[in-house]
Amino acid sequence: MTVRLHIERLVLDGLELTSAEAMRVEASIASELTARFAAGAEAEWTSFSVPALEPLYVDAEPSQDPAALGRHVAAGLYGGLKP
Repeated sequence: MTVRLHIERLVLDGLELTSAEAMRVEASIASELTARFAAGAEAEWTSFSVPALEPLYVDAEPSQDPAALGRHVAAGLYGGLKP
């Protein structure tokens, strides 16, 4: 199974991240989504497009580890995409 996911824009409102932290969040999101898609039941996924997701609210502390934040965001994204 091949999954192609394009995220044009992701806004993390209310967090002040350095460039390095933002890159860690991005890498964590990609890694977590890859793992979740790989573990998902292939029969559930068919070709589809989602133009936009509803806003996702994630409880995050300003001091939260960027990798953990990325995992939380990925979990929400995956849940919003799951058929």
